[in-house]
Amino acid sequence: MSERQQKKAGDDRVHEVLSEAENFHLRDCPAADPFQRAGSMLLDFILAFLLGSGVDHAGNAFYTHLINLPLTLSFSKSLPDTKLVSFLVENAGTITRVAAIGSKISFLIFAFGWLVNRFGGSPAQLLVGLKVVDEKSGKTLEINQALFRQLSLVVTFPLSPLAFFRKDRRTAHDLLTESSVRKVHGVR
Repeated sequence: MSERQQKKAGDDRVHEVLSEAENFHLRDCPAADPFQRAGSMLLDFILAFLLGSGVDHAGNAFYTHLINLPLTLSFSKSLPDTKLVSFLVENAGTITRVAAIGSKISFLIFAFGWLVNRFGGSPAQLLVGLKVVDEKSGKTLEINQALFRQLSLVVTFPLSPLAFFRKDRRTAHDLLTESSVRKVHGVR
């Protein structure tokens, strides 16, 4: 084994040991306070609103530009005269808005899910010293688990106050994905 391969193997072992120590530490951290979770959720909603507004404005600018193209009018006149085509042409604005809302929600679920997978939390959670971990192992969530957690948050949001009444302070989306939010020691 060359010196370079030995160094890489040593580095890999150090990374593995540090990762195990972090997972052990996170399992030992206390459950996050429901008020901190609620505050970080509010900050995340503000961030999501700002991101969504930016996406919305970009979509509106594109749609307005598309509508003003003379090609659009001539194209719509050359379409076959069927009920479906008539419906689509007459309701293009509504269809575009519904598609924009759906794409915004999908983008935000994916973006926040990726952040939970990659960094262990949403921007606001990380800011206030919270980390989302797998309940059993203490590891950062896998990507499919993190995405399902974000999707289930959208669906189970009205049940979020559940954390105030449970001893383990977990919400419905935590229970569904076998995750928990921990207050990381040393972060204020």
